[in-house]
Amino acid sequence: MNSVTLSTKGQLTINKSLMEYLGTKGGEKIDVTKTADGGLKLLVKRSKGSVMDLAGSIQSDIHLTDEELEQCIADSYAAAGMQGVET
Repeated sequence: MNSVTLSTKGQLTINKSLMEYLGTKGGEKIDVTKTADGGLKLLVKRSKGSVMDLAGSIQSDIHLTDEELEQCIADSYAAAGMQGVET
């Protein structure tokens, strides 16, 4: 069994092995819920992130301006027969 330390300020210190088990690191949020048997359940709040978090993660030799990219998107919508896309 692992133990955690409760500080005089009411803060819990979780040891490294438990943090690794939870797949979390310092500074992340953990949801705590009460269980029917009087215990506590810890669930790491996973960040849903943003598509922008992936920016720069894929290397490519394709270089388009914003206008060229918007035109490609509009052309693909038009080719699929979708209406209402402004270019």
